[in-house]
Amino acid sequence: QNTGVGLFMNPAAVTVTEIKKRSIPLSPDTVSKPNKRPRTNTNEATNHTNSMDTTTTTDNADSTLTTTGNSTPWGEWMGSWKINPTQIDQEAERIDRQKAAFGGETISRLKDLNILILGVRGVGIETAKNLILTNVGSVTLVDDEVCTIADLGTNFYIKEGHVGVKTRAEACLEELRTLNPYCRVDIHSGPIQDLLTSANVLNTQRPLGVVVISQLLPKVELCSINETCRSRGIATCLAVTNGVTSSLFSDFGIQHEITDAT
Repeated sequence: QNTGVGLFMNPAAVTVTEIKKRSIPLSPDTVSKPNKRPRTNTNEATNHTNSMDTTTTTDNADSTLTTTGNSTPWGEWMGSWKINPTQIDQEAERIDRQKAAFGGETISRLKDLNILILGVRGVGIETAKNLILTNVGSVTLVDDEVCTIADLGTNFYIKEGHVGVKTRAEACLEELRTLNPYCRVDIHSGPIQDLLTSANVLNTQRPLGVVVISQLLPKVELCSINETCRSRGIATCLAVTNGVTSSLFSDFGIQHEITDAT
């Protein structure tokens, strides 16, 4: 009778009795086990720990990374441009699994991408969170409006203690920094023109790559931002929600290339 084991033997010539005869019971001695590292004594383990050159501490903005004996302030060791031949690129090791989803080329571009977000209410804070977790190079927040009670319903990082005390950007800065120590997160106050034209955003030695606008601005100001970005090869994305309506706009410039064949 057909036993459904045709992948391994001829099902037409196999009976239940023969299957039982051919079956080999597995004992603990016949089951293969993964190789295990040999145990080391306490002294060896201690010596191994002491020999490590790199330790990381990234609980807050004041944390430091000690690499090969050098202590560097938080946020100044992230990004591929900050890795020299004598250092271990721990960031590359950490995001290795992302390559399966995005591909190596996309990951390398995201890693060095500086992003400016205007407005951190509902859309803005969600955008910031997702980009930071995606492991972009840096995220700069711009929102000088002081927190109100209404903001508690749109920004999940704003608390009652922030109302009337901190700006929206200030209220969520520390929480966003804890999401990914490999992504630089900071705030900018005042006009953004200098930031749009800067060639060294947050000391990364790179300009902005994307500007995300998540709040309504005067048309003249929106057009000015878009024209500046377009002339400098910076992508512009606008996403604004107003109750049951929303507005979307994107401009990736005249030299935008689509490399995905699908």
